[in-house]
Amino acid sequence: MSVTCSWCYKRGHNRTGCPERKKFCAANPDTYEAQTLRAEQAARQYSVSKRSCTYCGEKGHNRRGCTALKEDKALVIKKNNEYRNRFISKLSENGLGPGALVCYGAHEVHSSRRDEESIWDKAVTMVLTNISWVDIDFLQAPVIKADGDLLQNSFRYIGRKVAWGRVLKTTGWCNEDEKAYWHRKAEPAQNSLQPLIGYEVSCIMPDELPVSFERNCGQGDMKILAPSYKSWSIPEKYENKLTDHLVGAFNFSPKSNAHDWEKRQMHRGEWVWLYPDRDRCVQAWHKEREKQSA
Repeated sequence: MSVTCSWCYKRGHNRTGCPERKKFCAANPDTYEAQTLRAEQAARQYSVSKRSCTYCGEKGHNRRGCTALKEDKALVIKKNNEYRNRFISKLSENGLGPGALVCYGAHEVHSSRRDEESIWDKAVTMVLTNISWVDIDFLQAPVIKADGDLLQNSFRYIGRKVAWGRVLKTTGWCNEDEKAYWHRKAEPAQNSLQPLIGYEVSCIMPDELPVSFERNCGQGDMKILAPSYKSWSIPEKYENKLTDHLVGAFNFSPKSNAHDWEKRQMHRGEWVWLYPDRDRCVQAWHKEREKQSA
């Protein structure tokens, strides 16, 4: 329900922003109403001058009107679009296009039984149907630090879903697996949708999803049984859209009860871990160092 003005009684604005009231006060500057309006405007200007943005920390505007926030969002969206287009093209080049037939090891091997068991003791065969667009972003990519070294991406990024497939066949499960136990996964139902995660895809695309740790028969492994080199296409509803991972990593939309550090624009020195534009990150870092030393 829209607001009703208490001066002109029209809908869509209040007394403070009423255009007819402003016209009346401009034509009658000595009236009590004109004095009240000037006092309201002065109080608002004072309030705006004391206001500081929760994102960039500068005074004179709030988060909604923050230019730095809008620029950072636009840049992250641009860089993420570039990454996703490259990533899905690499999937197709490596035979992981729509309709590819893949098989992944599903047995979770305990560290005490690595010599007796294998991740391939249980396997799931499925056909790829779609990409997990809510999880694909450049946080999964390896990061080049300002000194040129490669920074390993986080376990929580490499362990995200990459694609979904329709289950055609499962092998290795028995009646004993139906009992609840911490390291056992339930047998996927026939024709159900199951995810393909970064650990598994990294076996086929190690350059795009590098894993620096040694695989101990417990992390994902997969094979391509029948490749598909068809191209993936990004659905319209996911174009120019940030994933929840990016929104959280860059503090774009913090919760109302978030701490101040969860609302702030990240320090430029920290953007080296996440920032998609390396040149801008390095330049900003040097500028901050110059300010500190001045």
